[in-house]
Amino acid sequence: MGALPPFAFATLPAVSGQDEAGGRRHPVRLRPAARRVTLAGMRLIPLFAILAAGSLSAEPQLCDNRLFTVEAGDAGLRRQICEQSDSALTVLADCGLPKPDPVRVRVVEAFETDCVGLFHCGVGLIEVLAPEPMTERQADFAIFAEIPPRDFQASILMHEVAHAVLEKTPCPDRNCLVTEEYFAYMLQILSLPDADRDRLSTMLQGKGVDHGAYLNEFILLMAPEKFILHAWAHLSSRPDPCAHLRRIAAGDLSFDQDDN
Repeated sequence: MGALPPFAFATLPAVSGQDEAGGRRHPVRLRPAARRVTLAGMRLIPLFAILAAGSLSAEPQLCDNRLFTVEAGDAGLRRQICEQSDSALTVLADCGLPKPDPVRVRVVEAFETDCVGLFHCGVGLIEVLAPEPMTERQADFAIFAEIPPRDFQASILMHEVAHAVLEKTPCPDRNCLVTEEYFAYMLQILSLPDADRDRLSTMLQGKGVDHGAYLNEFILLMAPEKFILHAWAHLSSRPDPCAHLRRIAAGDLSFDQDDN
């Protein structure tokens, strides 16, 4: 597969903005062709507007793991998300990564923005699209398009859980956008079945590529799928990928400080 065009439909990495609860927002979004994204504009989206965009009200269900509480209108969907949260905790445990603080997962039918998932720092809230609208959006994520929908949905939850894990990690630079997205996307990929991870590994061709050179804010914002693929190749080439992720979680490694 050749280099991805910089303005293809793609996942837009999380941008740290402020919500009305005083915490940062970490969305997984879609970026249409040639659309300019401004950080300042994203910060103006109030939390109440996002929550009003179509949440599925229901009695919250505390998962058996006692860390996740799910708000969704369908009992089967609540059970499914609890199972996905168990899987996310297993991915973290397998890599020796810390658990997040207790988190609410709210299923919504739509966002005011083009998000598919959103973590609100400071309030312990993850919002994800309901399965049907998320499946409709999945085709716009080119590198994830062939993944079974339920696996894709679980990976979005894993991505937002990763942001929850990093909430307590100090950010030594002006922002930790690249570091946080590297961590979240890598855990998202690690949560996928082996066959889907292997498919991603074949999307970058060529030897002797300096994958670390692609781990910067410009590539992240302008060609996010290229960022994801190079980040995955970069992590896969580490002697101990989990130790690499633990350094990020501990605050000992920051790509924003160019010490990768």
